[in-house]
Amino acid sequence: MNPSGGPIFNIPISAAALSTVGAWDLVGITAQSSGRLEIMGISLTIVSTQFSTASGLALTLLRGSSAASTGASISPAPIKGWSGASSANFTVTGPSSTPVSTASAVAVYADAFDGRGAFRYRPQSRDERIILTLSQRIHLRTTTPSIACVVYGTVVCQDVGKSPVS
Repeated sequence: MNPSGGPIFNIPISAAALSTVGAWDLVGITAQSSGRLEIMGISLTIVSTQFSTASGLALTLLRGSSAASTGASISPAPIKGWSGASSANFTVTGPSSTPVSTASAVAVYADAFDGRGAFRYRPQSRDERIILTLSQRIHLRTTTPSIACVVYGTVVCQDVGKSPVS
């Protein structure tokens, strides 16, 4: 295994309009069937003209659901912009106002947008990153927004290949 990992991809979340109907699966990621995927970071921002203080919107990362998201396909973009850069071997969908069943999922991270409407997940070391194993899914779930809002941001992932044999 390459100790520095494999190719890095940005997953753009562009103008995800969230209504106040219920919780949202902002993004759903499914790792490839032959390798692992690391979540390196998440940066999100709420845009709304209706609030002047914190929106009260919280987020949970749920890993291991057996159900795929019903959102539209999102194309991960390789960080390396040159011709021949690696293509993503994983799939991404979102946003969806119909959250998937999480009966088989485990909450691996939870936090909320700060008073400025920003959310950041940046592990301090590689050991703290969330890892998806073969074909495993993770969903970034919001609580029900108190006001209609639009979310922009990026999830950064790294394809790290197969698990080392112990």
